[in-house]
Amino acid sequence: MSEQKKLETIYQWVKEQGVNFRNRPLLIQSLTHRSYLHEKGDFSQANESLEFVGDSVLSLSVTHYIYNRLGQVDVGDLAKLRARLISAPVLAEVARRIGLKHLILLGRNEEENQGREKDSILADSLEAFIGALFLDQGLEETDRWIRKVFGQKIEQEIKRPTMVDYKTTFQEKMAREGAGEIVYRVTKAIGPDHNKTFYVQLQVDGQVWGEGSGKSKKEAEQIAAQEALRKIADITSEDKSIS
Repeated sequence: MSEQKKLETIYQWVKEQGVNFRNRPLLIQSLTHRSYLHEKGDFSQANESLEFVGDSVLSLSVTHYIYNRLGQVDVGDLAKLRARLISAPVLAEVARRIGLKHLILLGRNEEENQGREKDSILADSLEAFIGALFLDQGLEETDRWIRKVFGQKIEQEIKRPTMVDYKTTFQEKMAREGAGEIVYRVTKAIGPDHNKTFYVQLQVDGQVWGEGSGKSKKEAEQIAAQEALRKIADITSEDKSIS
């Protein structure tokens, strides 16, 4: 593919992303790997500096998203979730899904060494693009794009029962408020022994606070606790709006 054709492909992809990039040289820089410039003996316009910017912007946006979703959760769990979401494997997964891997400008040797499939290059290029987007469009537009692109993945990670310990968070919150007995009750189990789905109610002093289902009792309990925490957050928000 000719260099001009590569640039046209990049411009078309950005348009499909719903972004009106004003500074096209900055856009191209964000997708230019140092190996591409190495062949020309010029490292001045590689994407490392934009990667530095994008890393900070992405971290801020993801932090904002998960705090708004899980404000009641222990800060240690929030930090663990954020670290997972901005890790190289997750960024590379997102880069592949949105087609970014086909746009990176690589040197011939790096191309032959399967550089386009390396998680590190994909992750760095995505961060660099986010950095360029921030410098070109500002924080609000960049945050909107990040939420659109990462939202599905963030929700998937939030629902992983091993990612956030909702049961412990709920128990600690109830203890601080002097609540009574917390019980997780299996209401039904459907399916054969090797593939059951468990349904659980979370009760506090006999009242149902949350319900959940999963392939194990532990998973169903975590989801029930997550629902209960979400209800608490909604009640707190309503109380603040009334006052």
